[in-house]
Amino acid sequence: NTKGHHQWFYFKVKNRRPTTVKFNIVNFTKRDSVYNQGMRVNYMSENLNKKTGTEKWRKTGAGIRYSMSRITRDAMKEGKRSKLYQSLTFEHTFETANDTTSFAYSIPYSFTKLTNSLQNILIERNREDERVKQSVFCKSLSGVDVPLLTITNFQNHDPRKKRYAIITGRVHPGETVGSWMMEGFIDWITKDSPKAKRLRDNVIFKVVPMLNPDGVLGGNYRTSFSGDDLNRKFEDPDGRLHPTVCAVKEMISSILKEHSEPIDPHKIISFVDMHGHSRKKSVFMYGPYHPLHSERYLRMRVIPKLMSQKTLMFRYWSCKFRVEKSKRKAARLVLWKEFNICNSYTLESSFHGYINEERETIEFGEQNLKGMGAYLGHSLNEYVTMLEDELKMKAERRQERLLKRRRESLRLEEQSNFSNSDNEMISKPTSTKNTKKLTSGKFEQGSQSGKMESPAAESLDVSDVSDSSSQDEQAEGSS
Repeated sequence: NTKGHHQWFYFKVKNRRPTTVKFNIVNFTKRDSVYNQGMRVNYMSENLNKKTGTEKWRKTGAGIRYSMSRITRDAMKEGKRSKLYQSLTFEHTFETANDTTSFAYSIPYSFTKLTNSLQNILIERNREDERVKQSVFCKSLSGVDVPLLTITNFQNHDPRKKRYAIITGRVHPGETVGSWMMEGFIDWITKDSPKAKRLRDNVIFKVVPMLNPDGVLGGNYRTSFSGDDLNRKFEDPDGRLHPTVCAVKEMISSILKEHSEPIDPHKIISFVDMHGHSRKKSVFMYGPYHPLHSERYLRMRVIPKLMSQKTLMFRYWSCKFRVEKSKRKAARLVLWKEFNICNSYTLESSFHGYINEERETIEFGEQNLKGMGAYLGHSLNEYVTMLEDELKMKAERRQERLLKRRRESLRLEEQSNFSNSDNEMISKPTSTKNTKKLTSGKFEQGSQSGKMESPAAESLDVSDVSDSSSQDEQAEGSS
């Protein structure tokens, strides 16, 4: 069911007396790991927790070595060399007798913990005003209700005027760091801070904290109950085998159809899928590719850049914006391509830690990871502010262009009217000259021929001529 995806462990050990034990975990499948860069094993001691009064995960591991083992992954096939598993070796000292110690690849985050955390959020944050609602997103393959959070200001709730953001996590069950970041994000976005309030006033957040609860409950590292990597099924999901993937695509499609008339390219400001990374340090993002001359080339780099400016935990230069063949069916690329979501990201957090200004590696703990979720909220708030300012500026420029065109058309119309009046003024002297010729009673042809002009014609007025001509016309008409 999970062939080829062995990277996660979580087990307990009971000891009778204080001692040092060497552990060998021999069936890892990835050739490289941050264990080679100094990552240590997470452990929790029940006796130590009772002594300190806190339930806390700590780091351990002396002599850590991640290398190839001698155990083969499968039998020989047609003369091909069999692949070998990787092994992890470390030592741990049990300081007290009769202690129960848990060891884990990363700090665990169970489905039960998620359920309890969401219940606390719903009770605490909805006391003054309703800002978060929980509903059933869909049912998983095993029949588990997948939770969906809708976070916004429900007192000022008009979906047609608000934008959307889609946040998902734990599509890979073993990447628990994604759930810790998710908890930090949900905690920040539901707070009473002015930035969080402003963001809720303008954006509707659709949050799916755990896309693969079956894999989490079953202890898988990467796959669901069907044995599939759900993050490679977004291109053509099966409604029966991959219900959560289908539900994500249906939700986005309904948002764009119902609330985007006419089509608004910024209706969904971002899609963020939270993951863990086993071979790199720090936190970073992966996104789709846009050519250099495209407007989106810089736009989709804004949110990662904002995050890098807020914390050293986020490393901008570890981000990648490309379309790799092996990742074409991943959520960030499929949703970008099918629904034209510009800011479609995978938010990756190292299982190890980050590099500070002194080039020292600081190991990630629960609070660090929660803080990264909060920094995502801060960055989205700044991005929305920048987006609104940009759209407002474009609207003002568009209005200025319209006013300029109207003024230009009025100017051309005035010029046209002025030229017509000039033509009329030019034509008036000609008619006056002809009138003078009529009133003077002088006929040039007669004068040129040498004939004397009639004195009676000199006393003839224009009105008399017109009256006589009208009388003649009336007489003709009566006859």
